[in-house]
Amino acid sequence: MRACDLQGGAPGAGAPLLSGPQGGDGEPPGLVLLGVNFRNATLSVREALHLDDEASAEWMRLARRHGAREAFALSTCNRTELVVVGAPGGESTAADAAVDALVEIRPNAGALCREVLRWRLDGLAGVRYLLRLATGLESAILGDGQILGQLRAAQRLAAAGGSLGAVLNRMLSDASRCGRRARCETGIGAGTAGTASAIVSMVHERLGVTSGRKSGDGLSLSVDASWPTVVVVGAGQVARDLVRALAKQKSCNLVIVNRSGERAVELAGETGATAAPFERLAEICQSASIVVAATAAATPILGPRELDLLPRESGRGLLVIDAGLPRNVSSGVAAEVLDIDCIRERQGRALEQRQAAVPAVEALIASEIERFKIWSVRQAAEPAIRRLFADAETFERSLQTLGSAVDLGQVRHQLDRHARRVRGLPPRGSRRQRAMASA
Repeated sequence: MRACDLQGGAPGAGAPLLSGPQGGDGEPPGLVLLGVNFRNATLSVREALHLDDEASAEWMRLARRHGAREAFALSTCNRTELVVVGAPGGESTAADAAVDALVEIRPNAGALCREVLRWRLDGLAGVRYLLRLATGLESAILGDGQILGQLRAAQRLAAAGGSLGAVLNRMLSDASRCGRRARCETGIGAGTAGTASAIVSMVHERLGVTSGRKSGDGLSLSVDASWPTVVVVGAGQVARDLVRALAKQKSCNLVIVNRSGERAVELAGETGATAAPFERLAEICQSASIVVAATAAATPILGPRELDLLPRESGRGLLVIDAGLPRNVSSGVAAEVLDIDCIRERQGRALEQRQAAVPAVEALIASEIERFKIWSVRQAAEPAIRRLFADAETFERSLQTLGSAVDLGQVRHQLDRHARRVRGLPPRGSRRQRAMASA
């Protein structure tokens, strides 16, 4: 097993990724995980090696053609990580197959493709990392739940292309189960640790939304005059995540304003919100209950002209959430303004809760590793067990031909007993015991 350039503990946890026993019985033979992520590669490298669904499917096909028995790719904005399974003892061959396939997909980035070899985990270390990933311990934001859905989508893509075998199917299923358990049984997903999520909670708190009323398709947001209006200024990543989250809740009228009208129209079309031209920003703010500014503008875009307004019909003043750095809102406005420090304070409280849940999540991962090791031992023993029983049947037929007086039932019983022990199954018990148990 080789691990390069990564400590990988949960942020602030101080625990190395490869803590605990390594190697030994239960190592999945030929399994290699390698790639680039936000911890070990710059954004430009991750962008160059990013794989969309079509490219991921092609990489998996090529990796198998180059010698890998199984292949799986996970590519997001934070990572492009590849898992391959080769023949027992063929880890290096499998790793070469992964890189050769990537070079074939990205011929203009051949040198960058070799970056995936800087960080590599073999066997159980790779399994452990994937479990940590599914539970949110390896996310840029501790406990981020988005990665679990991304893993499932990537698994479906790999299954559709016939790239998953027994090892990766088991590994990914275990990871999915572990991720679900972590979110249900621990506080790893507590609070709102992401910037967009923190803003959503601020909006819902102001609107008095305790549980969202989802529309049928999660995208349709019909306009209701009785609902408050939330104006989102910007169409970057934070604004997009915010609009998507708010659009799933039928609790407000959403209006998107952006200097680039095309991006606002695109986002509005995706979420069912309303796009408005930037020139009408002051007019639109007149009817808003909440304005969220999330742009990369170098100077403030909201000032007294837009925000110093009469009290709303609800009797509550305008709430402005400024997610910009530099600030999007000029100082001295009469409206109530929550700035980036307020957002980060809310994020910090959530991260404290999530950090406290890390030991419980690591305990879940340890139990899943033990389950995987037991399964792996059974898988390794299965071919020998099948050959043993096949040989026993041949031996039995030979003895029957010779008219031997050997107690074949006792021979079969002993074979079955040892096979069940290797498989980790309980003994069958005597016929009398089975009859009593079923009575």
